[in-house]
Amino acid sequence: PLQCIYSDKLLRGTFLATVAMARIARRSLRLQDLPLFSLRNPWHEATDGHGKLPLNLFEPRYVELARRAEKGSRRQFGYTDVSQRCKHGQGMLVEAGELRWLSPEGPVQLVASGTRRFRILSLRSEKVQEDAPPLSLANVQLLADRDLARLPANRTSSLQSDSPLRTILGQVYVQAGGWGFASYHFEEEDGAYISYESGLSKTFPPLDDGSQVPAKKFFEDAEYDEKSRTFRGRITWNPTWQGATSWEYEMVFSSDLAAIVGGTVRWNMHGQGTEKESRFGVDLYYTRMSSGVESTESAVREALLESGLAPSAIAALATSSAILPSAKRSTMQQRKQIQHALRAAAKESNSEAFRLAAINVLAKLSSPPFFLEAAEAALHDILLCN
Repeated sequence: PLQCIYSDKLLRGTFLATVAMARIARRSLRLQDLPLFSLRNPWHEATDGHGKLPLNLFEPRYVELARRAEKGSRRQFGYTDVSQRCKHGQGMLVEAGELRWLSPEGPVQLVASGTRRFRILSLRSEKVQEDAPPLSLANVQLLADRDLARLPANRTSSLQSDSPLRTILGQVYVQAGGWGFASYHFEEEDGAYISYESGLSKTFPPLDDGSQVPAKKFFEDAEYDEKSRTFRGRITWNPTWQGATSWEYEMVFSSDLAAIVGGTVRWNMHGQGTEKESRFGVDLYYTRMSSGVESTESAVREALLESGLAPSAIAALATSSAILPSAKRSTMQQRKQIQHALRAAAKESNSEAFRLAAINVLAKLSSPPFFLEAAEAALHDILLCN
């Protein structure tokens, strides 16, 4: 009995020590009075194609932000989109490169790079100049991949779905270029691949021997852990691509499997003994692709308006050969409509405005959330012809 009591106390003490160490570790990942810079767009939409954000700071509050960042060893500050600049909001910890002061009072130019994501614990404002907006300062908790994996990427997903997604198998994850633009396809665990089938993938550089990037590149040693929602695999390049012999993947998915929120891609470089690293959620942003067309015609019209088409052009499309697809029609009817739009776009006797309108319809409907594979294929055919 005495031995059991001693063992129980030892286990209890070990548990409490572990909890205490975890709390200390988390507190070490907190930053106090981090100055915040905000734009309307989230980080992945605000940056250029290389994960960089060039800034020209001229507002008094942001000139003060640059001064404070310059005093630190890493020139750090926080980025949030406007909607997330609040308690419990999320943002990106960024590091500024060299600061270029155009005058002692600003403007100041810099290029920001994302490093880690954070959650805002508390927020306050500090006035830096009369009759000017204040500078926002936040106490933040830096987030690890395991923290992000516990959260849904889509906050309304639990309310919109009666049968939440349980696995990534059968799903496709895309970046801004859409399906076939280095998209990840998880048809089977041992059949997962990266797709370069879209015409947009021709913007990628060729392999190092001058040949084209293959349409599909399959993962090797692929495995998916459902408990941690983590996928691991390797892509081998022979011939090499951009100096890399292989890419080692670790993808961490959100709790609702709506996005890849953590993990890395490590580039093994040929003959250099060095690695490059890209991070999901910081340098790479992938979300699960939704299939199908929105069920209402008004939603399709709204999407076309957002794509830049004039209302008059959309009205003309509704009564012309390039009519709007409808989810109420059968798949065969939808395919006929897409083929009709393809012919309208390819027919040289049609006006240029009409042909461009038909192309815009196909482009919009080949992308999420109005994804139709036939529309993407039709658009690809047009790009090849032109």
